[in-house]
Amino acid sequence: MNQRTSKARAAYYAGLAELYVPERRFLETLVSPSDSFLDIGVGAGRTTLHVEPRVARYVGVDYSPEMIAALRRRFPALPAERFALADARDLPFEDASFDRTMFSFNGLDYVPRADRGRVLSEVRRVTKDDGYFLFSTHNIDWEGLDDSLCLKREDWIRPRSIARHVRMCVRNRTLSVRAKMEAARRQGYGVVAGSAVRSCYTSYGRQIAELGACGFAAITAFALDGAESDDPTVLAKSPFIHFLTRIEKNQAR
Repeated sequence: MNQRTSKARAAYYAGLAELYVPERRFLETLVSPSDSFLDIGVGAGRTTLHVEPRVARYVGVDYSPEMIAALRRRFPALPAERFALADARDLPFEDASFDRTMFSFNGLDYVPRADRGRVLSEVRRVTKDDGYFLFSTHNIDWEGLDDSLCLKREDWIRPRSIARHVRMCVRNRTLSVRAKMEAARRQGYGVVAGSAVRSCYTSYGRQIAELGACGFAAITAFALDGAESDDPTVLAKSPFIHFLTRIEKNQAR
């Protein structure tokens, strides 16, 4: 949905370095030095810093040429084949090429909604039997979402806040961003434009169903603080949810 990446935005991502708690635990508990690791939507290398030194083979891919350029500037000593410009809907790898796969920072949410299944099927195809896949997605049921995207009472005296809200209404093609989010909550997903990009927002239940439809099993969800839960009321405190799933042996690809 967001094909263009400005140099300024690429520079912003190049300044990021920290892992989220679920990502860190994934690396510490399920990633070994002998693993081959595919890092989808690698951006400017936030995760590369932590993953690449820990595995036998690391490949980072991104859809944005600006991000790949920023990535190569950030890691000039790494071989060129470690990074590739690629579309997650059509990954340029053989079947069962990787032990572990990750699509971090809600990268899946910037793929057109109708193509999410294609991405998940590609991940399943290139990940080995008994391999693991970790990704995150924006949580439509996050209790702080309205305050994040909608005008609050005190914002009505702030011209910049009002101007931002008007721009968001235009980008969302609606007079009420709040009404659009409420409609998305009712159906379990929706596309909402923020101040910079458009993102898919999904409920816990809808994401579990989407994974199941693509053949994934053994799914675990984590809040941003690392708490494992299948309780939507617990996950509602998290702006986005990490999902960990295992590729089972003999699972149809």
